[in-house]
Amino acid sequence: MKTGLAAPVCAMDFHAVWNSEERQQAALHSRPIHSRWEVLATAQGDRARGFLTDLNKTETASGWISDLELMHHYTSVSYRTFSQSSEAQKALQYDVPREALCYPFLLHQLLAFSAYHLAYLHPDCRHAYLMQAAQHQNDAINGMRGTLLGTISPVNCHALFASSIFLTLSAFATYPSYEKYNPTFSPVDSMLDIFTLSDGMSAILRSSDDDIRKGPLREIFVRSAGDTTPANVEPSLQPLFERLPRLSARLGDMLRATAGTGGCEGKYTITSAVIALSESVAKVSTINIMSAPAEFRAVFMWPVLLSTDYMDMLRLRQPAALVVLAHYCVIIHLAEPFCWFLTGWTRALLSVISEQLTGTPWEELVLWPIEIVGLGSYEAQLE
Repeated sequence: MKTGLAAPVCAMDFHAVWNSEERQQAALHSRPIHSRWEVLATAQGDRARGFLTDLNKTETASGWISDLELMHHYTSVSYRTFSQSSEAQKALQYDVPREALCYPFLLHQLLAFSAYHLAYLHPDCRHAYLMQAAQHQNDAINGMRGTLLGTISPVNCHALFASSIFLTLSAFATYPSYEKYNPTFSPVDSMLDIFTLSDGMSAILRSSDDDIRKGPLREIFVRSAGDTTPANVEPSLQPLFERLPRLSARLGDMLRATAGTGGCEGKYTITSAVIALSESVAKVSTINIMSAPAEFRAVFMWPVLLSTDYMDMLRLRQPAALVVLAHYCVIIHLAEPFCWFLTGWTRALLSVISEQLTGTPWEELVLWPIEIVGLGSYEAQLE
């Protein structure tokens, strides 16, 4: 490990990592990925600088001893924190670190994830662990950047996909390990950044799907024998699934009523975002992957189905976009018990959404998700 202070994980680093990949995927899939990565180049700079200033206040252990601590924690504890499948855990504990021995950027990303977990578990020591996370994450990003400038091949796609998974998880992990202590933290902007990372993770999978599913990460995709097409939606997600068609209709009515301010133009975008949320719930319910709960998979599926127009509306804090995000928060809330790195995100997002919509006609549309996550009582009903 370098003894000097590395720059923290920041927007410009994320953008550089994915630059070559977005061009490939835009050509292959005609999907406007590039504009999504631009979010990271503009939205997180100030927060990253504040993060670095905070880290400067505390020095951390350096050298191989601290790295050994991080690897020991990953292979003994952290690898078990987002999959309940014994087969998937075996791959995460043994196969992924073995792959990392050939790809240092993956090794650095595993160590960064482990450091975030330790910062979450030991808040009194979080600055020291966050410094290590920042150093390893930067090294991981630099390594991924160099690899993505070349070709994504059947050989390196496994390490790139694994790194993209842990990079996205680490982006979530910044809230419970650090940002909950930061009064300037912007939950909506940070979630937009995570949506972009999720899309990049999906882009790598799309480019090498067959190779990845046959490689060292194959156990992550294993389905439950004899139960791959359940007839019903996942029980925990059923109330949300049943509610979404009525929500879409109400949002459409309200957007038509505000046509003078561009409501009609946004109706299709909002309707598509609600449909994507419904499709995400349906897909994770009908494909029973052993490696992760349906709620956890839905957290990552919806972002890759979103349009850039919806992302733009959310960035502008348009009320209809915030209402849809509030219902996505229900999925995050249901996944929190399985995932330490999701801890606190639901309340952080809904608190901001509620504050912005209070006293407006849109307020009643977020009362249900607010009650579900335990932030208030629900009285109004969708007609």
